[in-house]
Amino acid sequence: GQRDAAAIRAREQAALKLWLDAARDFPGIEATIVPDPTDNPLDRLKLVFDAAKAGASAIDIATDLAAGEPAVIVRDHEADNGLLQLDPCNLHPGQAELVAARLRRTFERASRHELPAIDPDAWRRRAAAALANWGSA
Repeated sequence: GQRDAAAIRAREQAALKLWLDAARDFPGIEATIVPDPTDNPLDRLKLVFDAAKAGASAIDIATDLAAGEPAVIVRDHEADNGLLQLDPCNLHPGQAELVAARLRRTFERASRHELPAIDPDAWRRRAAAALANWGSA
């Protein structure tokens, strides 16, 4: 009960700190830990990208993270505004470190301008199509 919840929360906080540290070394990326907007007792990592300084847009970065191994799925509904969020819930032991390593690698490649530039319009259409399909399943 209570003790489990505390342990889970501690693990989530540790994950968030790891990810915060992963983002901290890169220009054009502002990382902060924010409370869940739905009042759930969990926090998220909020990443705001300045594409000019980071070397890639939030959309480019979200796409690269999702494409890799392990796939890192971020909340990207505000990617148009340069904003991504990462959720620490449902992590298995050891995954937080894997995610941190993936973040670092993607941000590194972005800073070297190695990420493919994703067309925001095509990306939006894909997101809209995915949403439409989701409703009909």
